[in-house]
Amino acid sequence: MQRELRTLAGLIWRHRRRYAIGVASLLIVDIGNLTVPWLVGRFIDAARAQRLAVVSLWRYAAALLAIAAVVAVFRYLWRMNIFGTARMVEFELRDRLFRHLQRMSARFYQRHSIGDLMAHATNDLQAIRGVLGEGIMAGCDGLIMVTLTLATMAGTIHWKLTLAALVPLPLLILFEWGLGRSIHTRFKAVQAAFGTLSERVQESLSGARVIKAFAQEQAITERFQTDNAAYYDRYMTLTRLNALNDPTITLLGGLSTVIALGYGGVLVLGGELTLGQFVAFNSYLGMLVWPMLAMGWVINLVQRATASMARIQAILEEAPDVSDLPTALAPPSWQGGLEVRNLSFRYAPD
Repeated sequence: MQRELRTLAGLIWRHRRRYAIGVASLLIVDIGNLTVPWLVGRFIDAARAQRLAVVSLWRYAAALLAIAAVVAVFRYLWRMNIFGTARMVEFELRDRLFRHLQRMSARFYQRHSIGDLMAHATNDLQAIRGVLGEGIMAGCDGLIMVTLTLATMAGTIHWKLTLAALVPLPLLILFEWGLGRSIHTRFKAVQAAFGTLSERVQESLSGARVIKAFAQEQAITERFQTDNAAYYDRYMTLTRLNALNDPTITLLGGLSTVIALGYGGVLVLGGELTLGQFVAFNSYLGMLVWPMLAMGWVINLVQRATASMARIQAILEEAPDVSDLPTALAPPSWQGGLEVRNLSFRYAPD
């Protein structure tokens, strides 16, 4: 898996400029989003203290509108630079894979089914694009949001309340680590089953005339149903694992909310926390739900992408049986004749 991660990192590094622009835009968007609860908290405290004039009200409204405009512009920029670059990498990989397949000899196609090769060029590449697009976005966004939100909560509101709300976090980390290992293994099995299913469809459609001539429709249908059921069973096993993620995160997030409401309420009643700060804290705590969900999503995408990267690398590393030497010449024109003596060739020993 480390090898596949290094390969994915190399793809990101090749387009580092576009990714850097995307992540920087994402940072600006997150800072803008984090400013809104702070402004709302200031507004509530000013209203309770009866220090809110009409001019101040318009200032708050103008500030919120300005933040919304900045967020809209930079959200467009990060989507174009992160998602757009992921599509670009997918295009390059698909082109490289297809060129490589064109160079392979006939023996290669005797050992690899057409359906599995089609799965490499479709599902596997989509999994890689997912981690280079949605994965980069969710991972960076989650990391930025967690860092900035926790710093804001601890630095500007109440650091003890922040630590108390993070008590369920170690449980979440252990759960996601175990889930990721299981997803990696099961996704490889899903892709293999998809390759078998694609091969069955390809053979049936390309040989439709032969199947009809020998009245084999029922037999072919039964074979397809068997392969389809195998693919369904393997995918449902993966789906059951994925289905555990969101409810577990929601449960642990709810536990954090209970801690924040209980302990935060005591602090408000004791005068250590204002009502505006308490409202802002809970708004920030709600913002941490997305990074927690994103962490599980990113682990899922990484496991899928590394499994697919391993499958594609295995194909790309196979050398053609016949290839030109680096010193081979390609003259612009030929003169003379060509004579072949004692030539023999076979694709396999048998």
